[in-house]
Amino acid sequence: MKLSLKAALFSGLVYPGAGFFLMKRYWLVLLFALPATLAVGYIMYYVMDVAQVIAERIVNGQIPADMVSIRSAINKALAADNPWLTTAKIAFVISWLGSVPASYWLGARAEKSTALASATH
Repeated sequence: MKLSLKAALFSGLVYPGAGFFLMKRYWLVLLFALPATLAVGYIMYYVMDVAQVIAERIVNGQIPADMVSIRSAINKALAADNPWLTTAKIAFVISWLGSVPASYWLGARAEKSTALASATH
């Protein structure tokens, strides 16, 4: 399998920037993986905070302990406008979608330079 395709698949299917790890371009791994990791961290923090608030409301009796009421409370809490959550989602998608073509392009460039080097020898 070509390096460009393998790098793009790793970045698209494993984690943003994982394809750069194959090419030993570690600074590019950080460029794409760090924003994605921070975004996932914030999303997890937000979801856990919402879950904690809903759990406390269930224990206090403010929300009945049935699935419909709990699901309604979750949907209402997650539907609230949170600009930081929206920013985290956008940052994650941009880093993921940006890492696929960038890793493919860099892999194709590496293949081309390898082919030129072997053709001259």
